[in-house]
Amino acid sequence: MLKSKDLLLPIVVVVVVLLLLFLLNIIITIIIITTTTTTTTTTTTTTTTTTIPTTII
Repeated sequence: MLKSKDLLLPIVVVVVVLLLLFLLNIIITIIIITTTTTTTTTTTTTTTTTTIPTTII
């Protein structure tokens, strides 16, 4: 039982991280669509999200 739990933990963590990143991308796209006039803020948010997954890996 302990071995199966040890294998499941990293899988669950990866799934949660991927879901959070997916949600973040959706939120960012909504922000970009709603605020098309402020291009400077949208570019900064997209750059921060692209750096987050690389640091996790």
